[in-house]
Amino acid sequence: MFNKKNILFYAGFFLMTLSGIISFLLDMPVLLSLLSFFVGVVSLAGGEKERKQLTRKEERVATYERILAEILGEKENLEEDLKQVKKKNKEVQLEKQQKSQRFSNLKRFLERKGIDPAYIVEEYGESLKAPLLVLTHFNSPKHNSEKDAEFIHDNLDKLGSQSLQGATRVIPPRSIDQDIESKSELESWFESEILGGRKDLNYRLELLSLVSLSEVFGRDESREDTDGFGSEIINNIFEEDPVIKTKDLAHLLDETDRFSLKDELRKNIVLLSIPYASEKQLEEIIRNQTKIQNEIGDTIQISNTNVDKIEETLSDFNVSNADKLSKGIREEANQAKAILESLE
Repeated sequence: MFNKKNILFYAGFFLMTLSGIISFLLDMPVLLSLLSFFVGVVSLAGGEKERKQLTRKEERVATYERILAEILGEKENLEEDLKQVKKKNKEVQLEKQQKSQRFSNLKRFLERKGIDPAYIVEEYGESLKAPLLVLTHFNSPKHNSEKDAEFIHDNLDKLGSQSLQGATRVIPPRSIDQDIESKSELESWFESEILGGRKDLNYRLELLSLVSLSEVFGRDESREDTDGFGSEIINNIFEEDPVIKTKDLAHLLDETDRFSLKDELRKNIVLLSIPYASEKQLEEIIRNQTKIQNEIGDTIQISNTNVDKIEETLSDFNVSNADKLSKGIREEANQAKAILESLE
């Protein structure tokens, strides 16, 4: 992958080498020709070094992205994911619950390292924007059919939208291109992502705007029970949401000085437990992490430990129903072992 520095290095190599050749052909001093050629070679070497460093960083971030995607159980094919959501059967609901639990576990793990939504928003600054819209899409004989209304609802669900109250919804920044700035670009995004390119849908869009998360806050001083009305505070939504894409989170984790995914992957059983543990199981593992780690060792040792031994150890420290969890931890340890070897 080329960036501006790479281009400058290669341009420098070309120009200085060309200068050396011309100097030689015009019978200029040999020293000047050699100097021009030498500078060109240095520029090339600098460019290659920069490119290799960038490639290594990209490979590392790609590995982190893969780890996070596996932990969250994310699908690459959003269309397939939407089809699964449409089925609305027990299996799909269970899958959604599992993914929600995985994210909750990962969120808790990261927060213990000082990386929470507030930190993410702070790191991204004012550039992190979220769509806010007031949209109604009726389902009645005079408006949309049940199928058409469901089509819009499914697209909103795919984008991870959350209802503030009634038709007012907010969509997390991870679901929109952060480079969108103009009204026409926002309109195109709405027509493509929410309407699916269709022109036959009946709806009322009262408001669509991009809000900066660094400037958004909400407050509930009503002293009333509003749960029955399905209302929500915007702060709470972003406290519970991934906020940014997995790829962006991987970049952030690679650059922050608060966290080393490589080190955590090498020695932290909590990270290995995230894809499989229930809230209660993770709580017990966190509470007894040091003692459990002393019993079964780091990730490499866990990968070579019998599943029964892992289960026995977890049970000794009040982790209930540890049989399935132990198999999952062992499986994650083996995958982590391969990942660690690739990062060396």
